[in-house]
Amino acid sequence: QWIPCAVVFGLLLVYASNLNRAMDSDPNRPLFRLILSTLNFAVCCLTLSTLTTRFIFPMFSLEGRRLWILGLSPVGLSRVFWQKLGLFAVLIGTATGVLMLVSGIKLGMSRADLGFYCGSIVLMSGGLTGLALSLGAIFPNFVDHSPAKIVSGFGGTLCLILNFVYILGFLPIFVWPSLRAARPE
Repeated sequence: QWIPCAVVFGLLLVYASNLNRAMDSDPNRPLFRLILSTLNFAVCCLTLSTLTTRFIFPMFSLEGRRLWILGLSPVGLSRVFWQKLGLFAVLIGTATGVLMLVSGIKLGMSRADLGFYCGSIVLMSGGLTGLALSLGAIFPNFVDHSPAKIVSGFGGTLCLILNFVYILGFLPIFVWPSLRAARPE
């Protein structure tokens, strides 16, 4: 599963490196800068959604029928769940945080805005990782052994839809304070 992940991040780094061209229009207008920054944040969130659905959702299904062994171990299934959540939220949050940082620097964002956007993407990674891992535990698919087939089932589709709903619900809350500050008096 590392090859598709590397391809996704390679394409995103190409995206981030080409952001200078978008700033050639009129980078000094605050509303334009806000719209461009918000769209950049939305792209990072959608990338995060794709990564969590593709790589995090099928984790319990890939354990297969041996999942009961983890449940009987002294560690317990709930601790395994929390360890996976913590580990992958940090890993994916770091990767998308770096992507947000690189793209924010290319956009010429201030340090305060960079901190706000990077902190928001890290929080978003925790929420989306938790959602994908929870739905993967609720809707396991022990029949298929391919992660691509597991994701294309009911649970994976539901995970992707709920990720989009989560992002669409978060974006207005995220943008509202900046939009009010960018409006001319």
